[in-house]
Amino acid sequence: MKLVNKNTTLCITKSLLLFTVLLLHITLLDLLVLNSSGLRVLWEESIKVSTIMTHISLVTTALIIFLIVNGYVQRKVNNS
Repeated sequence: MKLVNKNTTLCITKSLLLFTVLLLHITLLDLLVLNSSGLRVLWEESIKVSTIMTHISLVTTALIIFLIVNGYVQRKVNNS
């Protein structure tokens, strides 16, 4: 008896991909700042533990919302 089916594996893969892409996106947006004097790289602020924890909490919140919405949509599709 298989405990993990194809849909579960696909959902885990999508979730990991979403987590990785969002974390990279938020981190890069926070790292690079464009102002009137040009592009600035904020290394010191970006490597602080509080900044990294903020990024991880934002991405985790977005992932939880994705999983809730995805589960709701899957139940609606399966009930139709």
